[in-house]
Amino acid sequence: PIESQYKGRISLTDQLERKYPGKIRAIFRKAQKKIGDTATYEDLARAMNDIGEEEGLDGFHFNRDRVRRWFIDQGGKEKSPKPKPLLTPELKERRKKWALEMLQMLEDGAILVYIDEKWFWTTSYRRKRKVLPMIEGEDPDDILDAPRARSRRNMTKAMFMGAVANPCPEHGFDGKISLHRVASETEYKQVTYNSNFTDSAELNEQLKGQGWYDLVEEDMSLGELRTALAEKYYLDESISNRIVLRHQIRFLTDEGKKHKATFEIEDEDPVPSLEDLQAFHEYSLRVRYVKGDKRVVDINCDSKFMLEKMPEVGQAIRDNYDWVPWETPIHLVLDNAGGHGTEEAIAEYTRILEEDYNVICHHQCPRSPETNMLDLGVWMALQNVVERLHFRQRHEVNALCRTVDQAWEALDPVKLENVYRRFKKVLKLIVKAKGDNTLVESNRGKFFREPSNNHVIIVNNRFLMRPFRVESKFLMQYRSDKVTPLEFEGTFFDGIDGTSWKSPPTH
Repeated sequence: PIESQYKGRISLTDQLERKYPGKIRAIFRKAQKKIGDTATYEDLARAMNDIGEEEGLDGFHFNRDRVRRWFIDQGGKEKSPKPKPLLTPELKERRKKWALEMLQMLEDGAILVYIDEKWFWTTSYRRKRKVLPMIEGEDPDDILDAPRARSRRNMTKAMFMGAVANPCPEHGFDGKISLHRVASETEYKQVTYNSNFTDSAELNEQLKGQGWYDLVEEDMSLGELRTALAEKYYLDESISNRIVLRHQIRFLTDEGKKHKATFEIEDEDPVPSLEDLQAFHEYSLRVRYVKGDKRVVDINCDSKFMLEKMPEVGQAIRDNYDWVPWETPIHLVLDNAGGHGTEEAIAEYTRILEEDYNVICHHQCPRSPETNMLDLGVWMALQNVVERLHFRQRHEVNALCRTVDQAWEALDPVKLENVYRRFKKVLKLIVKAKGDNTLVESNRGKFFREPSNNHVIIVNNRFLMRPFRVESKFLMQYRSDKVTPLEFEGTFFDGIDGTSWKSPPTH
């Protein structure tokens, strides 16, 4: 077999890299052009072997794991296949001009605030579940069930509009300015019943079923039962005061037709005994809303909503920047999505913000989500917190909204600081790319390890085939026939023999 001649401490990949410098990368590129960049590692390995055979490369043999390890060692990343926005030459010029203006404002010490809207979900499907196979003797009840949903297409979601800025710890400002649910308050038009007792999925199932039976005592009234339920299940007062006990009776009419009648137990009416509840399973708890009760419903982020909320955002900006004199303008960056209202509405709330709060609006260029802090990383960080906090919670929109509010309070200001630093780098990358977005996706503030490519690291005439840990800011690389220093973000590499360089090596 081909592998047998390469036994030892140096892998086949490294041997091929030394024998055919740069060939692995070149053949990988050809394989991607042949079968696409979404192909599996196994398909890529097969295509690379065919190309290597066509080019007459001796010993060129890859399998799935070998391609995967090489890809990761080269700093490869698996990214979403979603295409980038198409940018015309005119739009590139606009983006470059806009980025230069923002950089100049930052250099002049201007205060920038960023506002945007986002759909929050109970899960984003970004993370993979970790499933450990069950072995003999394990209790199935100890295994976490797979999540389920009524509809995989129409998952529970809610839209929020948020405003953030760079935190200022010296002034006690954490960077979080405001978060508004895109919704409005309305009234129930008729009597309505539901089973939304609590956000906890487990506790809610107990209340919908028979888990509350053990609270029933002799001669207990519904009012006393409500108090006991609120204490045990931590129910909000607005929920516990609306709980009713409904009793359904099914019977046949004189004509032989099936019929169902529902009765309710009122506040001071006695609750059936535990024996009756267990004997007749027609009793159930419900939350009753009568005509005129308030509720919150989702709406569109349209002109009416923006005209109502933007003055509140302006006031929140001034409240959070209370150390900034009113005469100093604060700049608000927002996109120009059509859902933000008509041109007349945009002009109106822009005027209100400037005249009443000295907040100047700056609209982003089209197809440029990376030029807003929220789209650049804040929303993703917040969604991650939402998913963590919403574990074992009900997939109901109001429960999700309460989790979003909790996640907003729990969001670490360090996340905002990191995204703000990345935002400044994105502006420079847009200018460097002459308005294009090619550099933004590949290097928007993340510090990547330098790919080894056809380079082999040499120290004291010894090959260091794989970098491990880094401790200095310079990296010695062997490229063709010369050794060159390379600036590197992080620390320097350990040697194969376990040695570590604490200072930059010399030529």
